[in-house]
Amino acid sequence: MIWGIFPHATREDTAPPYQVEDPLIQLIASARTPIWFPTNGPLPVPLQDSADAYHRLRGFTFAPLHYEGKLTGFMMLGPRKSGDLYTSDDLDFLAAVAAQSTLALENVRLFTNLRHNLDQTMEMKNLMDNIFASIATGIITTDLDWCITLLNRAAENILGVDVSKVIGKSLVKAVPGFGADLTRAASSTLKDGEPVISTELSNQVPERGDLYLRLSVSPLRDAYLGTKGATLVFEDLTERHKLEAERELIRKTFVTWLRRASATDCWPIPIIFNWMAPSKSSPVICGFIRLLHLIAKSTTLNSLQRSQSISFAGRARDFG
Repeated sequence: MIWGIFPHATREDTAPPYQVEDPLIQLIASARTPIWFPTNGPLPVPLQDSADAYHRLRGFTFAPLHYEGKLTGFMMLGPRKSGDLYTSDDLDFLAAVAAQSTLALENVRLFTNLRHNLDQTMEMKNLMDNIFASIATGIITTDLDWCITLLNRAAENILGVDVSKVIGKSLVKAVPGFGADLTRAASSTLKDGEPVISTELSNQVPERGDLYLRLSVSPLRDAYLGTKGATLVFEDLTERHKLEAERELIRKTFVTWLRRASATDCWPIPIIFNWMAPSKSSPVICGFIRLLHLIAKSTTLNSLQRSQSISFAGRARDFG
């Protein structure tokens, strides 16, 4: 599709777009200099089959706008009010204006494309930022010197660091406690070019205390598969380790009480109450204490009833 520019005499700012297959466009594209349609003479041969459609263009002068061998548009000048023909100097001037106009139009096109590409890039960046911010897994990317280039919100919360204060810093300085472990994993990946899958780390972090992580590291590559750094992905396992520790404590305590109950035929209720203050225990342990309380009461009552039955039977034999 080709756009033209109408002269002021037409009282129009721009011409409607012409299809590339239009005979007028084909004629202008084949010309390297301005062409003039005679006022009273016949139109050029390619336009004679549709002379009525191009009748109003008699007396017009057309200047093609070529860029890198392709027609991008054209300029048109209407006939002079005096009726005189354009001179060679006029046509040379028109050709010079057309050349400058071609560059101006190309700059506008490039700027429009650049703006469109920039809008798309910003839209994609915002989308990626939203995705990284929504991921519950911590993500850190580094350059070849193990300096942080990206850190998502989950990594901030897990490690207890501020992203604005760690970007550009090395892992050792940016992540207290885990910096050395993360650096070793990243350096191993960059050295061997192979990812590190699901290795567990534990250390103390000033903001959170004991912290357990499951870490995976892979090389960070560009579009040409060149290594630009490392990508560290980690999951917080601290709560899981706490639950496993409580579960193991419950298992050991339950086994101990079972052994005492089997030896005395009576569960030690006072020990159950004094074993751990429920207000300081987790919901799992509090629920377990209440369950043991109910079992112990039932077991103790059965033991008392059984002992009373045995005592009554003994007395009956004495009187019998």
